[in-house]
Parts: sequence; C-alpha cells; structure tokens
Amino acid sequence: PLERFEEYLQSRGQRNTKQRKFLIERVFSHHEHFDADQLMDQLPRKGNPDYVSRPTVYRTLNEFVDAGLLRSFELNGRSVYEHDY
Repeated sequence: PLERFEEYLQSRGQRNTKQRKFLIERVFSHHEHFDADQLMDQLPRKGNPDYVSRPTVYRTLNEFVDAGLLRSFELNGRSVYEHDY
C-alpha cells in the first residue's frame, strides 16, 4: 500500500508527509472496516508524538480511496472504509 500511495501522490505532485505515512501504517495494520471516528480513537491525542488532526485524517482517507487503497461505503448513515488493496 505504501508504494502504491507514493505513486499516487507523485502523480499529483504531492509529497508523502509524516502524518500520511503514520496513517497508512495504522490503517493497513488492521483488517476490519472502520469509520473516521474509530480511527481517530486509535490515534495519539493532541500534544503527543504522531498526533494527526481530524481534518488531516478525513483528507487522507479520501486520498486512500482515490488511490484505490480503500473502498468507502455508507453504513447506517456514516462513511465506512475497508481495504480495497
């Protein structure tokens, strides 16, 4: 997933930030579906190393979907994500 995401970012002239790398490791180390709030609950809190803001989480999840790494679907009125790679 990391190589594929880096190719996706390069094709758009973007760089792979520390936060994106951290999120890719976290998301692809688990194999169940999840929503953004569940992911946020697993991440370090503000003021701790590897903290990632809520807007960055949402933006990066959308990038993972655009890159073909995650699939997004609606479940009970919320966006849920699962591996597509």
